Amino acid sequence: MSSERGMSLVSALFVMLAASLAIALIGYLMFGSLKVSREMKLFKSTKEAAESVAHSVIGTIESGNLSCPSVGCSPDATPCPIDLPPAVERALEASNMTATAYLLRRCETPQGTLYTVEVNATAESTGTKTVIYFIYQN
Repeated sequence: MSSERGMSLVSALFVMLAASLAIALIGYLMFGSLKVSREMKLFKSTKEAAESVAHSVIGTIESGNLSCPSVGCSPDATPCPIDLPPAVERALEASNMTATAYLLRRCETPQGTLYTVEVNATAESTGTKTVIYFIYQN
């Protein structure tokens, strides 16, 4: 009888251990998903979205990853679309907005290269739009 009680206690301990591990795993997974959702950037306005896109374009230029070889300094140059980073794309989608960036001109000067960029951000729900033009020297 004593051995049955001992086995019963050991079985109960294993059940408690399994339940505790299951609860801990569920908590870990839920906390991880909450952490990811907290880190998602949401834009409150098209101005904020356009500024974020402009900053990402500057980062692309500075890193040397801007690939628009056909755009020169001519006023007749065809604008070249600039790819946005996946994180910015996700934030725009989560904010129900769209944005585009175009390289309008790339001019070589003795001081460096001048990039003329156009950024558009639009709120899909209201149609509100922000357009930013900037010249960046690298």
